[in-house]
Amino acid sequence: MLTTHKTSTAANVETFYFPDPQNPRNPDGSLNLTRTFVGGGNYLSYERGNSGRRNFYWESSLNYDNTFGDHRVGGLVLFYTSDKTDAFAGDYTTAIPQRYVGLAGRVTYSYKDRYFIEGNVGYNGSETFAPENRYGFFPAFGVGWVPSNEKFFEPIKNVISYLKFRYSDGLTGIGEIGGRRFGYLTIVADNQQGYRFSRDFGYIPGINVTEFGADVKWAQARKQDLGMGVKTLNDKLSFIVDFFKERREGVFLRRASLPTFMGLNNPPYGNLGIVDNKGIDASVEYNGNIGDFQVSVRGNVTYNKDKMVENDQPAPKYEWMDRRGYNILARFGYVAEGLFRDQREIDASAVPGDRSTILPGDIKYKDLNGDGLINSYDMTYIGHGDVPSTVFGFGFGVGYKGFRLDALFTGQAGADIYMAGDAIQPFANGAGISNVFANINDRWTVDNPRQDVFYPRLANGEDRNRNNVQNSSWWIRDADFVRLKTVQLGYTLPKRFLGNVFRNAMIYIQAINPVTFSKFDLWDLESTINVGNGTRYPNIKSYSLGFNVSF
Repeated sequence: MLTTHKTSTAANVETFYFPDPQNPRNPDGSLNLTRTFVGGGNYLSYERGNSGRRNFYWESSLNYDNTFGDHRVGGLVLFYTSDKTDAFAGDYTTAIPQRYVGLAGRVTYSYKDRYFIEGNVGYNGSETFAPENRYGFFPAFGVGWVPSNEKFFEPIKNVISYLKFRYSDGLTGIGEIGGRRFGYLTIVADNQQGYRFSRDFGYIPGINVTEFGADVKWAQARKQDLGMGVKTLNDKLSFIVDFFKERREGVFLRRASLPTFMGLNNPPYGNLGIVDNKGIDASVEYNGNIGDFQVSVRGNVTYNKDKMVENDQPAPKYEWMDRRGYNILARFGYVAEGLFRDQREIDASAVPGDRSTILPGDIKYKDLNGDGLINSYDMTYIGHGDVPSTVFGFGFGVGYKGFRLDALFTGQAGADIYMAGDAIQPFANGAGISNVFANINDRWTVDNPRQDVFYPRLANGEDRNRNNVQNSSWWIRDADFVRLKTVQLGYTLPKRFLGNVFRNAMIYIQAINPVTFSKFDLWDLESTINVGNGTRYPNIKSYSLGFNVSF
């Protein structure tokens, strides 16, 4: 059982900012401040909170492994139960333990370490589903072949010492709906506001259906993997590559095809979604000597392409509005064609909302359907999202006569970031707070009518610009990067300097996160990839000089 008792103090004090940093004081010597928040008092409040969970997990298993000549046979039977309870539940549903139960089995067989076969089954139960759908059966199998252990391979074994092919195919289950327990039950609650009835149209209290139960069942994912492993150069060089494919069917989604006039607070869940994933995962490693140099090189890369096949959304009026066929986190919005140059261009173009509020320097959006309006019919795919399609890492180490240089790089590709929020878009909250990350002077003005500025025309107060804060490709930036995570240069002292007291000693200098290569330089992408305004504590750079001694 894990229980947490928390106390906290806080004060909502008044906050101010300097509207004119060049003139921080008034003529009378007082600070030239503008109040941005009216506090609740300059004293601390006190608050105490309790939280905790009771977790019970029970598992029992039976294993078998034996060899009969050239044959090796193995097996496993495993049973588990899991109970999780909120120790400070505030309602009846939360107080009920969250329970899962499962039975798994595995059988393995190999012959002369050349041929391998494995079968797995899982039989799992979840509270999410009605009794008739509560349990799911999920089989899987795998096969492998090691040609390097065959007799016909012996003539080339001095070149390729190890070669293995493998394939696996099977089903896994998804038995939880995020934020929703007992998906088959309809949930009702008191409706204090009530409904309007009678001639005086007054409110009469009643009940409210907050969630409708649905006949949902286990979602399934079919996963396939084709892999290969190779070792060569006397096992100095090795690489592994896997091609994978996954298809998820029956993914839990709220029904998007139901019309709003049905009056549902929340559309019910259903096994509606279909998602495809496919990609490649590879790694390579080399360890050896080149003359007097000891060299090690390693690297890995993973690429994944996901596609939304079905999401239960009604077929849109125009094909470019359909999210099917794109990745799950795809960004949709307006296509920014640039900035308006003059009033004549504004008059001849489609704009969102009131044309009289659009001025030169504002963002011009593409009218995809040519109807002379900018509205939801003109929204289309504008970005991949903040989850990269490719992640990679590589490093090396080189040693020479006591000296050693090691470095490790990481990176990502196929991601973008959408810049938004008060910290990026000036005056977005109406309080007059300026951007804190980018150069506010890199903006469109009458004297600086460039098309490649960071900011379009800025305005505040009554002229506050709504046009330029629409979801559009203008605010999307490439989030690819390569980072030098660690680099270390060390020198190991010769034995003759150590005497009989020390086994070895090394002096080194090390840097962590010293440099990043990226088109995006406003903030640290690695720690804030899913935050569009950079308001997260970044990874830090550090440099150190050290001395290691072993006795």
